[in-house]
Order: sequence, then C-alpha cells, then structure tokens
Amino acid sequence: MGAWVDYHIDDSNWIDDAARAFEAIGYGVVGNNLKECRKRYIAAGGNFENWDDRDLSKPVWDLEEQLMQALYDHLIARDFVFKKPSKE
Repeated sequence: MGAWVDYHIDDSNWIDDAARAFEAIGYGVVGNNLKECRKRYIAAGGNFENWDDRDLSKPVWDLEEQLMQALYDHLIARDFVFKKPSKE
C-alpha cells in the first residue's frame, strides 16, 4: 500500500477517492488503512526507510480475491457494462 500511496500522493483527492471506493464495497477497514498509510508516509517524509506499512497492507494481501469480487459485484449491481476490447 505504501508504494501506491507514494505514486499517488500528489494526485488531488485520489487517495480519499480510493478509500471511499473500498468503503462502498464493504471494506471500510481497507479504506481506513489507506488513509492511515498516507499519514505515515507524510510523517516519514516519504522515506521508505523510516516507516512500515505491512500491518496496513496485510488486509489487502489477505483479501485480494474478495476485494476484486466485491468490486465486480458492486459494479454489476449498478448496471455497469464491461466493454469487450475492440479487435482493431
């Protein structure tokens, strides 16, 4: 999760939007961990040597398949249509 935060730290509201998305699919703990990860990142000045995010990232690692299924179910329940790639 720390690398993802590092990559998106300058994107306005991206981390908060991602946290809300996790909350919307029933994984508020992941959303909260994402926001906490950002706090640790900022407190460490973005230096990966000065902080550890393993405790915050573990729910994502442990629930990866469930998270993907929950996202899929959320989208399907709201009539989202997955487009097939063009054959061009």
